[in-house]
Amino acid sequence: MKRNILLLFIIALGYSFPSNAQYSWNNVGTGMNSPVRSLAVDTTNNILYAGGVFTQAGGLPAADIAKWDGSSWAPVGTGIISGASVTAMIMKGTDLIAAGTFTNIGGVLSKNIARWNGSTWAALGAGLDFPGTASINALAVYNNELYAGGFFSNSGGTPLNFIAKWDGANWLPVGNGTNGEVKALCVYNNELYAGGTFTDAGGVAVKNIARWSGAVWSDVGGGCDYTGATTVSTMKPFNSVLYVGGTFGTAGTTAVNNIAKWDGSTWSDVGGGTRYTGATTVSTMLNFNNALIVGGTFDSLGTSESNYIGAWDGTTWSSLGNGTNNSVLALESLGDTLYAGGLFTTSDALITPFISEWVPGESTAIITSMEDVQFPPVRVFPNPVHDHLFIKSNTEVVSNDSRYTFELYNLLGARIMMQKHVKEEIFFDRGLIKDGLYIYKILGENNDLIKQGKLSFK
Repeated sequence: MKRNILLLFIIALGYSFPSNAQYSWNNVGTGMNSPVRSLAVDTTNNILYAGGVFTQAGGLPAADIAKWDGSSWAPVGTGIISGASVTAMIMKGTDLIAAGTFTNIGGVLSKNIARWNGSTWAALGAGLDFPGTASINALAVYNNELYAGGFFSNSGGTPLNFIAKWDGANWLPVGNGTNGEVKALCVYNNELYAGGTFTDAGGVAVKNIARWSGAVWSDVGGGCDYTGATTVSTMKPFNSVLYVGGTFGTAGTTAVNNIAKWDGSTWSDVGGGTRYTGATTVSTMLNFNNALIVGGTFDSLGTSESNYIGAWDGTTWSSLGNGTNNSVLALESLGDTLYAGGLFTTSDALITPFISEWVPGESTAIITSMEDVQFPPVRVFPNPVHDHLFIKSNTEVVSNDSRYTFELYNLLGARIMMQKHVKEEIFFDRGLIKDGLYIYKILGENNDLIKQGKLSFK
């Protein structure tokens, strides 16, 4: 039987992953034996660093910090000797800065923050401390200087209020700091933004978020608030605006659900935000393949079901497969691979203890044709699609006894729609699907692949 087959090449659309790649979750070696709370990448040497509260990585001893070279895990020196966890990491030049709650890392006495040069650990001055238990939650490089935010009050006796700057020799105050814990730091529009749980920054009344110009603190449009416990946990610029996530119900005077965007003067909702049956929070965000990846504790993004992780393309929310089975706390990317760390032990149905990768794989070529493909005996039309699609066999309309599952994916590989028990016609909510090219799959009653191809929406 003659068939006219054309392979779909996505690369012409400007995406960096392979043309016939479909993203899916995969394990990272055998993972960890306890949660991963922070990730960082050394792009020069193609190394992923993972920090958390674990004692093993890939079955090998690794005290709260480990590195992945793409094929195997290894410890980073001897890791934390005295302390609880690594909760924040960042590359500064060729050095890895690791922070959290510890007093000895690699045999070096250091108060909650240290530097790894690739072979040895070194303290950063007197470190950052608190009369009780200190923690460092966030790191950022602003004007080529290292900033740290967390729960601390001093460095070697020098008063510091929850945020500090490293000048290469000493930790210095940032104005008068804040009156509560800093949980996130981010550079946007040449200013340093700090988020957390505080109501004062340098004497200025704020609500859990403030910005530092290099000289003074100022409010951010009325800040982020909630009737219960409020926190700003993560921030990331995307498409020239700043996205802010955490646990809050208003941004300025705008009602939101735990995530909002700030354009420098105005707060806006982000597609309905996030929800969960219990306490909801957005913990981490990352730019990846022209989308903002969001992780945390939630089971929906906008009107889309998304288990603890999802993607925002600037208009629409979508899921990444079936997500994970528990909270995502950290995100990073290296090349064409997205890494997620957290409290989860599975991604989709795959066992991925506390760390997973969203990776492109060479899948069965997606086939389209200038005329109907004769096998399998199902065709779809019209294409381009406006708001509905018909599924028909080559001889007759699919019978009432036939039931299919229809899935729609964007070119990132994220599923944005799934409809079960389909007979012969599907209607689309065009408020959720913007113009462009998508991939569809039709699955049979036994979840076997019946047909796949491309759909253009106009």
